[in-house]
Amino acid sequence: MITQAVNVINLSVNTVAGKHLGRVVGVEVEPSGRQIKYYQVSSALPLVKLWGEKLLISPAQVVSISIKEMTVADSFSQDLAKASNQANLVPEPTV
Repeated sequence: MITQAVNVINLSVNTVAGKHLGRVVGVEVEPSGRQIKYYQVSSALPLVKLWGEKLLISPAQVVSISIKEMTVADSFSQDLAKASNQANLVPEPTV
């Protein structure tokens, strides 16, 4: 599993619809060391800056991995859009 984790570093991450999400910059491995828990993706999406610099993508969200890119389900980007809309509804504190 560690070999697979190394092979995905720096892959472009896109949704099935072709939306670019960023690049794989790391992985979180289960304590047993046998399964990838999350792929860490440096985001190309400005709204992700609200939560930090990296997206965490579960292996269950991955549709395919090739030598050129990782493709994730479109529902992943829809979840980000919903979260962004909810973040925009929160009023800023007044000073």
